[in-house]
Amino acid sequence: MKQIDTFYNNELLTGIAILAALKQKGKVEISKVLLIHPILSYKGIVEFLKDKRTKIRSVEELIIKKNMAFANFNKRYLEDLELSINAIFLFKELGMLDIINNELIYIEAGFDFKNKVLGKRALDIIDASYNLINVLDKEEASNLYLSLRVEL
Repeated sequence: MKQIDTFYNNELLTGIAILAALKQKGKVEISKVLLIHPILSYKGIVEFLKDKRTKIRSVEELIIKKNMAFANFNKRYLEDLELSINAIFLFKELGMLDIINNELIYIEAGFDFKNKVLGKRALDIIDASYNLINVLDKEEASNLYLSLRVEL
């Protein structure tokens, strides 16, 4: 189990990023959802993806444009796996998403993704997650994991 040195990344922020991505698509494979937080845990990626002018066609293009952020991606993925799973179960218990077969399904629960009370970091992550899920949705999960060099 990972030692908690900071509350910079937590289940609420992770869950908000996942929920924002689900809202955009309605439903997403769990294997793809588990990539959201490790990618968005890097501030440079969030800043890049939240920009409305940013257009990324593939995860490979994202890796090329922000290659330093992906140097230790496998480590971040494995460290953040527990956090992502906890966030999924938390938001399921809150009635904001459901798990059916291999997919997470968005449930409209009146969550305000534009509320400034969430804080700048959460709002930035929400904006970035909209762009990110469009990239993740274009490819098969196995190709994403291969491109990101995730070792399972």
